[in-house]
Amino acid sequence: MSDSASREYPKHPLVGVSAFIARPGAVLLVKRAKPPLQWSLPGGLVELGETLHQAARREVREETGLDIEVGKLATMLDIIRPDDAGRIERHFVLAVFSAIVKGGDLVAGDDAAEAEWVGLEALPGRELTPGTGELVARLAGEKVLG
Repeated sequence: MSDSASREYPKHPLVGVSAFIARPGAVLLVKRAKPPLQWSLPGGLVELGETLHQAARREVREETGLDIEVGKLATMLDIIRPDDAGRIERHFVLAVFSAIVKGGDLVAGDDAAEAEWVGLEALPGRELTPGTGELVARLAGEKVLG
């Protein structure tokens, strides 16, 4: 089964992780290389036998080249997208962790076309995945770092 086929019209919710990695006035975002080509927090699906923390570290390393220390659970999200007929086209349960960079060089990789530190004031000018702008603003305001 292809990756896109496994994500569209799933038989059960898919478990994913994202990492909220911030520095003063900016947050780390990746631009997806696959449609819809939007900016989001680095992250992806948890693999079989992998813990949530392991998945967050792996996804950030694959997408950004950075090694992180995973911090506390910042929030949990249900992402449920029905199609026009009301069938569930996508259903993700997403654990978002705060994290700090411990090493590596920022370079886009895996399914990320770009990876960069984006100023919080520049977020409205980016094409973000649905809910990303609000999530980043909330987490930056809560100072969930560490």
